[in-house]
Amino acid sequence: TAYEIRNCDWSSDVCSSDLSVRRVDGPVGDPPRVAYALGRHVGSAPVRNRLRRRLRAILAGLEAEMVPGSAYLVAARPEAVRMTTTELEAALRRALISLRETA
Repeated sequence: TAYEIRNCDWSSDVCSSDLSVRRVDGPVGDPPRVAYALGRHVGSAPVRNRLRRRLRAILAGLEAEMVPGSAYLVAARPEAVRMTTTELEAALRRALISLRETA
């Protein structure tokens, strides 16, 4: 639940200048879960929603890089809005691989 994610001890996190990805362990048999933190500083609601849809589409293709059962929190900074899809995918792939190695 959102309460569990908010009040947990994060296993590890990876930060870049545009994105931050955090991971917390969960039940091994469950699929990975992803939450998004896009504050108002990122842009207006349509801008945030567009970025969230882009991130969701990219992460759907990167599910193999995620640790089963883990919960992820993807936070974006305003600069992420100007990133191309290729740049976002590369940044997320690097973060997920790094987090997987620490699992």
